[in-house]
Amino acid sequence: MRQSLGATYSESVTVPIQNIPVSIPALGAILGGVEIGDIYVERISLGWALKQGKVRTAYGFVAPTGRFNPGASDNTTTDYWGHRLTGGGTYNPDKAMLGQLSASSVWEFHQRKRHEVVKVGNNVTFEYGVGRTIIKNEGAQVLQLGVVGYSEFQLTDDSGAGVTPLNLGATLNLGARDRVHAIGPEFGVILPAKKFNFLARVLPEYSSRSRTRGVTVVFAVGKTF
Repeated sequence: MRQSLGATYSESVTVPIQNIPVSIPALGAILGGVEIGDIYVERISLGWALKQGKVRTAYGFVAPTGRFNPGASDNTTTDYWGHRLTGGGTYNPDKAMLGQLSASSVWEFHQRKRHEVVKVGNNVTFEYGVGRTIIKNEGAQVLQLGVVGYSEFQLTDDSGAGVTPLNLGATLNLGARDRVHAIGPEFGVILPAKKFNFLARVLPEYSSRSRTRGVTVVFAVGKTF
């Protein structure tokens, strides 16, 4: 990390390993696949430390590096390049700064799919959380407990000759632009001396439209060098 514009500047790369099981009994199909998904490259990340919190803004892009085979049921890619603008912050209401209130927003802009005449509509995701930090063994271990959630909304219609009839409903005022809401627990561990951190969250989706509804499970491991 280094300083830029009075902020801490950093870059990162995320390589996801995906398992996407989807069961659709009415259609007689079971979809799934375990494979490397689309890689996310965050080229610019700026963070500012405040008196009782911090704010962050970033730009990154998603590369369609996941598996794609025409007609396959186990693809693990969106099949398009995407651009992301992120902004958010955390507020610590107590003097010890062990409590956290956080909120962030990610705006996604999509290019046309590589193998289909389809451009998926742009969308926005709002994430929020309430948590508490617990310090153990004089700071040797730091635990993080909280409740987090997200709401995602499609902003523009899908377009192109390959758009399915289901997703054409937005242009007919049938509300085909998808949306989804989820909320669930989060648990994290930080080992400062080893510069290691681990995060787990489980987010059941309780409401959705024009898309599948399921459970988002996230495991993240970080190591600073």
